[in-house]
Amino acid sequence: MTLEHKVRVISRKFDLRICKEWSCSKIFIHPTQLMCYGYFEKPINHKSLGKISSGTLSLESFWADRFFNLSAFFDTCGKFRNLYFNICLPPKISPSLVDFIDLDVDLIVWPDGLIEIVDFDEFRINSTRFSYPPELEIKVYAAILEVAALLKNTDPIEFVRSVFGEFDGILKNS
Repeated sequence: MTLEHKVRVISRKFDLRICKEWSCSKIFIHPTQLMCYGYFEKPINHKSLGKISSGTLSLESFWADRFFNLSAFFDTCGKFRNLYFNICLPPKISPSLVDFIDLDVDLIVWPDGLIEIVDFDEFRINSTRFSYPPELEIKVYAAILEVAALLKNTDPIEFVRSVFGEFDGILKNS
């Protein structure tokens, strides 16, 4: 696959309404995983991540059999910024589309390894609002523990390499 193949990513709420959409360039696709990358076209102020500058790179991995996806952010100079794990239902993956249901709670991993759980309050509110089944709530807690276990005693940038391999070519070719 060449890096020019575009993928549309759709993030939905539990009631299936679209909450975010973006496109990225495909790196790799397998029946259970799709990896892609993209750049922020304009700066945004994220309530948990702060200001994300235009030109920030996001390496993204979506797994069809996991209750989370991953974005690894690098600033415009290629310096690692943070990891962002989105707890979600396993997505539908095709060569040109990733479609998933966001379950609100996220984990941020900073360069020093600090793990921050964010939007848990939103998860609790939406759990009631959308009547998440108890089994789904258990899956959310299990996903949080799975991510924490994956990161235990691991440098965040080494974790990025374990998922994406050597990504320096993407940084240099951008």
